[in-house]
Amino acid sequence: MQRHFSIIWGILILSSAFYARPLYRALLLVFPRQYVTLIVALLICGAAFLLGVALFKSFLVLEKKEIFFRLLQFFLALAAIIIVFLNLDLPEEKIHLILYALLGAFRSYELKEEAGIKSYLKAAALVLGFSICSELIQALLPDRFGDPRDVVVDLLSGISGILFYNSIKCTSR
Repeated sequence: MQRHFSIIWGILILSSAFYARPLYRALLLVFPRQYVTLIVALLICGAAFLLGVALFKSFLVLEKKEIFFRLLQFFLALAAIIIVFLNLDLPEEKIHLILYALLGAFRSYELKEEAGIKSYLKAAALVLGFSICSELIQALLPDRFGDPRDVVVDLLSGISGILFYNSIKCTSR
């Protein structure tokens, strides 16, 4: 089950094409738009804080050179998430940011035994595949449309998740 969690998560993302928009509209009936955006922003900030705490804990077993590269990955991922977040208009797009970042992190976790750029590329390829499938599904739905720019945003989000995971994973000596 552990080796396939990213696949299950990806299928959940694909199925969200059918229910995400109605759910968003229902939330807007209860809460003003800015509150929905604020909730998503708080979720992202909370996740970044927890990742920062995990990153700090992982420093206890790392050498100085490794700490530098972990910090670099962490802040690159954080910068990418913030840039994408600020450039998205719809809260549901911001939720995609979280979904695809988690997909990248989950796949990195499954590939933790592999080292180097190969594991990063495998995880990114899975994110790209699910992103393309998601946009194709949306293109087929009557009230949705597929947008190639969303593939780029989803891939950047997934890469951020990959970098986040690899910045906090524990290394045993």
